Amino acid sequence: MDNVDENEKVFLLPKDTAKGDKQSKEKLGKELSLVHGVAFIAGSIIGSGIFISPNGVIEQAGSYGMALVTWALGGLLATGGGLCLCELGNFVRKSGCEYAYIHEGFSFNNRNYFVIVLGDLLSFLFTWTSTFCIKPMSIAIIMLTFGNYVVKPFFLDCDVPTEIIKISSVAALGFLVIMNCYSVKLSVRVMVVLTVLKLLAAVFIVALGIREVATGQC
Repeated sequence: MDNVDENEKVFLLPKDTAKGDKQSKEKLGKELSLVHGVAFIAGSIIGSGIFISPNGVIEQAGSYGMALVTWALGGLLATGGGLCLCELGNFVRKSGCEYAYIHEGFSFNNRNYFVIVLGDLLSFLFTWTSTFCIKPMSIAIIMLTFGNYVVKPFFLDCDVPTEIIKISSVAALGFLVIMNCYSVKLSVRVMVVLTVLKLLAAVFIVALGIREVATGQC
């Protein structure tokens, strides 16, 4: 009986080890390249505001020249914020982005119980607010803007019905969800195309403003 047990142990050990090695090697495949990552970040930063804000900025600024100055100052401010996030990401090598940064900010030596609780609370509140308020509202604004521009050519002589805009927005959101669930590669390819279109739109808006300034309409 002992000999049988020993043989079984000798037979099972390599099998279990091979199974463990196989499981340890199983991981998610690499689907995103450097181009996809850059397109994702650029597409996330360049939001639908570039298609909404120009009219309001020009009206409030009073001229195309001042509008360009306002955009340039806003770009410098956004660049400073982006550089700060890059520095934080290089310093805090943890997943979670803002959650990790806030939590790490309270993770210093000789901290008391109040600081520990405060760090956990603030990081949790930010994550909860971002998940249930900030991100959904941002997506809702983007989808409503998309729905408005998509159906606007069919209602040139009148205002677009709100119901049509909402239906178009929900349909677009559902399409994006299905596409992301179906294929990551397809999603990143669409992201690259949309990012290029956003960059072209931003260049067109800036070029239009420069032309108006150059012709003296400022």
